[in-house]
Amino acid sequence: MTEAASSERFRTIQDLMHEMVALWQRVNDLEESDREHRRALDALQASETRLRGIVGTLPLRLFFKDVGLTYVLCNEAYSLDWDMRAGEMGGKSDRDLFAADTADKLSDIEHEVIRTGKTEIAEEDRLVAGREVTFLAIRKPVIDADGNTLGVLGILQDITEDKRNKAFQERRIHELEGALSERVGQVESLKSELENASAEHRQKEEEFTRQRAGLESEVAALKEDLGGKTALLEQKENEFTRLSAELESEIAALKEDLGGKTALFQQKEGEFSRVRSEMEGELQIRREEIHRLRNELQKEMYERGQAVEALKKSVAHSQELLDSVQKFADVR
Repeated sequence: MTEAASSERFRTIQDLMHEMVALWQRVNDLEESDREHRRALDALQASETRLRGIVGTLPLRLFFKDVGLTYVLCNEAYSLDWDMRAGEMGGKSDRDLFAADTADKLSDIEHEVIRTGKTEIAEEDRLVAGREVTFLAIRKPVIDADGNTLGVLGILQDITEDKRNKAFQERRIHELEGALSERVGQVESLKSELENASAEHRQKEEEFTRQRAGLESEVAALKEDLGGKTALLEQKENEFTRLSAELESEIAALKEDLGGKTALFQQKEGEFSRVRSEMEGELQIRREEIHRLRNELQKEMYERGQAVEALKKSVAHSQELLDSVQKFADVR
């Protein structure tokens, strides 16, 4: 074998060795990549298991449909509504679960979600286990990193109790509003009655004030009249006292004159007797006049006393009337 042939063969073997090393390296890389893929797959499977566990415990009904609106997966809460396991829902459509008109309505909604890429939120009434249930349905398109729509994710939340409570609260609010309106009407009625009573009370107070002013004026007039009559009575009493003093002084003077002229009277007994008779007659007349004046004065004093008593009674009656009016006003 020539050197050229040996060199060619060596190069061929060398090339083969390089190819074998590269293949071996590629095999090692593929094995390492396979191990990484297996680890990633195991991690994904573990993550999926955890995710399925979490989704299974959620108090929500979840499902995912592909672009053909065929069920790919769902949680147990959703599948139990149809007495199936979650795995049994794969490959089914809403026509397998709902009446035709309901299935068509849901299909239109989900096709619109896929077409527009917008989330749809609405309330839905369904019959579950023989009872009507209201769901808050959320349908959202699922889009991959390249912008391709993979399907529709549906989330259903049972809001039957919340809706029932809301309806009850609305009825209760309506009842309370009615009761409040009735109370407001009663308050307005009471307010009107109070205003009428206040107006009547003010009217009575004004009437009482007028009556009181009239009574006070009448009492003042009675007091003034009583003062005038009292002054007149005092004047008469003073006049009577003056007349009595004058009469007594005159009698004393007469007695003194008679005492000074006793001797003359003894000498002139006849004249004295005559004078005495005349004096006694005159004195009798004066006594009768004094007696008459005294009787008249006593009668006048008695009458004025009666008038004063009547006036006092009138004043007392007026005062009682004023006190009764004052008590009536205090009671009001």
